[in-house]
Amino acid sequence: MFLSAAVKLDRPPAKCVVFEDDPRGVPAAHNCTMKAVALIGSHPAYELTQADLAVSGFSDLSVMNLRRLFANKGAEFMDLQKQADPKKLVKRRLMMDTWF
Repeated sequence: MFLSAAVKLDRPPAKCVVFEDDPRGVPAAHNCTMKAVALIGSHPAYELTQADLAVSGFSDLSVMNLRRLFANKGAEFMDLQKQADPKKLVKRRLMMDTWF
């Protein structure tokens, strides 16, 4: 459902925000690489902790809050991360001198 909305809007899913009040909708939005804003009310806040932002109503939202959702570009779970090559790891011996 979320992906079809992004296609109809001609927007990449990573640049979309889902507003959801159901805890099951938050991981569904994240699976589509979308941001999720949870509306607290019908479910308690502790059930909506996976959301990128949780608000009690639309009046709590601001442009700055929504911009901050997209500020951390490299932290997405779908982004490629550099991994160390185990063959290139250098083993070093730690030597400590103790003075009394």
